[in-house]
Amino acid sequence: MAGLATPNPTGGTASGITTESAGVTYKAKSTLTAHMIAECEAVFAIAIKTLNDADPTSGQIASFWRGTFDRWNSSRLPTMPRYKQRQSADSSVEAGTFSCDLPLGKSEEVQEQPLAGCPAFVKVHVGGPAKALGWLWVDSANQTASTAYIDFYDDQPMHAYTQDAMIQYDKAELARLALWNCKLAIYMVRRRINHWTKNGCPSAVGGEDSLMAKMEQIVLCRELLPVYTALAQNILDTDDSGGIPAPAPTFPVSW
Repeated sequence: MAGLATPNPTGGTASGITTESAGVTYKAKSTLTAHMIAECEAVFAIAIKTLNDADPTSGQIASFWRGTFDRWNSSRLPTMPRYKQRQSADSSVEAGTFSCDLPLGKSEEVQEQPLAGCPAFVKVHVGGPAKALGWLWVDSANQTASTAYIDFYDDQPMHAYTQDAMIQYDKAELARLALWNCKLAIYMVRRRINHWTKNGCPSAVGGEDSLMAKMEQIVLCRELLPVYTALAQNILDTDDSGGIPAPAPTFPVSW
């Protein structure tokens, strides 16, 4: 077994590393050298760091290794995982029903008319270079609608539903992107181990920069909400609208 090497996430070599010959099939973590293990765990550490700027725990590392060799060994080519897009249900909650048939918009595209009694949803949006946080009131076809047409369930205030939508978004987004980054890390590590079987170790593995670029950084509502609350309060405190008070924030900070 080789001595522990400094992790090198680009797959390069380091001095003082014992060379492993090509043709060896690796079937478990225990069959890898210490250098190989360090190289693989460096990839997983980047996946976790990219996601939420944290270091992987010992439990996460153990789970990563179980996933790497789950029904796989280095004699097989790895399969690139499929990226799961965010679903509408991940970012919206049902808030009420439409009180009447809604008028169609002016768009020339064929539209589905929201009818009285159909469910209405609040949908949270997080995205863009500015990491904007916003909400839309929509029908089941994601067509926007005015809250004036919505009968809210249990007469709850609107912010109760926006809060639920943000919690739903954060839970779903964290699970979705954590799974993606981990699957991508496992794929990259399997590529490395398969490459070592074919070419020996150490040997550089090509194409990793483009794969690293596919790792996702998560942006959660709970991280942005204090910023928006502070902004709304600042507008309220510095209002110069001639006596017309600026609207106070309609969402709670602590949830």
